[in-house]
Amino acid sequence: MTQTSPVLLVAVGDIMLGRGVKTAPVRDAAQLLSPELLRALKGDIVTGNLECLIGSKGTPSPTSHSHFQGDPDFAQPLLSRFDVVSVANNHIGDFGDNAIAETLAWLDDIGVARVGVGKTIDEATAPAVFDIQGQKVAVFGATTVASNVASSAYQLASPGPELYRRAAEHQEAGYTCILHLHAGGGDVCHPAPAVRHLMEEIKAEGFTIVFGHHPHVLQGFDLSPRWSVFYSMGDFLFDKLESGRDQALVVTAYLNGDGSATSIEIDIAQRSPDLHLSLQSGEARRQGLQSLGVLSDMIISGASDEAYVAWRGSKLSAVLRSICGDFRAGGWKALWAKLGRINKRKMIDLVFRR
Repeated sequence: MTQTSPVLLVAVGDIMLGRGVKTAPVRDAAQLLSPELLRALKGDIVTGNLECLIGSKGTPSPTSHSHFQGDPDFAQPLLSRFDVVSVANNHIGDFGDNAIAETLAWLDDIGVARVGVGKTIDEATAPAVFDIQGQKVAVFGATTVASNVASSAYQLASPGPELYRRAAEHQEAGYTCILHLHAGGGDVCHPAPAVRHLMEEIKAEGFTIVFGHHPHVLQGFDLSPRWSVFYSMGDFLFDKLESGRDQALVVTAYLNGDGSATSIEIDIAQRSPDLHLSLQSGEARRQGLQSLGVLSDMIISGASDEAYVAWRGSKLSAVLRSICGDFRAGGWKALWAKLGRINKRKMIDLVFRR
């Protein structure tokens, strides 16, 4: 039998290097991280969600509420520390196909694998694969939210048969499967019932760890050696601080050859008003983890469903708010594009889920 050694995986959530971040008074993005945080971003596999384009090509899309595009020279010192990033999110289409192509090519040039987007669904659902110390790991990316126009040449991976088939193939070949999932509502510390149901579906597909993002704020987690999910990792690098958006998780885990994860450690990165990030310590860290423990218990018990519904209010009102937001962002074109992105899962969630 081949001997394998545990593989150290380090993960963060949303990395946005455009807008206010790229105008921060530092030479490059890595300078926004404290020395201890930079040391924490060292492992056999370091991964996160890249929530922006990198480059200068393209024009702002009417289907996006905000448009994020980072400068390559500013971004490289930070992103070159990552082994793989997911680009399956609602900002990959902010500047159209030329900007997507430029970003993917740039990541290839600096040696960072990217997952979740491709010219075909096979490309989009293909994972980044690693063979380290006799152990095989596959990292996937997927999203339930998107901003690509209907005519885009690019497809985004989403939870469903194609993604699950690829994961099953890799599990059968001995890979430990990890998933970045961009899903859920924004600025709420409780996952939507539909997201909790989706995580149960994903659990059955054999992913060892799911790293969720998109809500921007921290949510709870459900941990076990065989299957762990972080519902929202929070904004790692971003230019907003209000309503809990100034905190993000840094997760380290040892992956074992039998498909389990052990010694999972959770740290909280704190962002200051000047956008610098440092790791919480002492009493602040204790209180932060305690609050996350409460949120996690609510998810496991199902109480988070009630809390989310109370936060959201009427589903009809929520839908109308979303429609108004799209119209303000991009007019009728944005609304038409939104209709084009409605799929079976979203219809089921809208009609039957809470």
